[in-house]
Amino acid sequence: MDEIFGRVDMVYLNGYSLLSRHSDIWLAVMLDRLSSLGIPLVVDVAGAACHRELRPLLYQIMLKSCLVKMNRREATCFTQTSEIEDQSKAISPLLKKEGAVCLISRDADGCIAVRRDGFVRFPALEISSLRNADGAGDVLFCTFAWNYLMRGLSIEDCTEVAIARATNWVLQDYVAPIDFDAAAALRWLTRPR
Repeated sequence: MDEIFGRVDMVYLNGYSLLSRHSDIWLAVMLDRLSSLGIPLVVDVAGAACHRELRPLLYQIMLKSCLVKMNRREATCFTQTSEIEDQSKAISPLLKKEGAVCLISRDADGCIAVRRDGFVRFPALEISSLRNADGAGDVLFCTFAWNYLMRGLSIEDCTEVAIARATNWVLQDYVAPIDFDAAAALRWLTRPR
């Protein structure tokens, strides 16, 4: 395992991979090893947030993650509330790593960056006509992750850049192909060097 992890800057975990019945076996070993090596773990909870039986596993993962992505629906499922303040109170204690952030995309309402000490709300940029926003949340998260983890920018600066990039994605009217893999961009960022 060390020969693999010795060549990466961060590890991306997609929530859909947690839907396997055997996820918890390899996951416990991987989480401990990543922690001991100091390799950042980036998590997109994806479909897992809405599965009640996966909640204990997600808690364990979030405790060891440096960056977590959720959308509005996933945050509501995971915390059992749609109130931003209550979501923040439920998520904040799970962000144990120094500098850990949970980025919650909220469509036209912008996004929220939850930290151990609370949350910061960031408005979306106004768009006069929205035709297709597919993939904008993934663009937001990938841009945030790159700037926060690789470039060391502040949460505020990362979020501003990420919102601008996601807005550009929407304005360009990109259409995500059917086989669009949100993890592809982060896999590219974390490729072995």
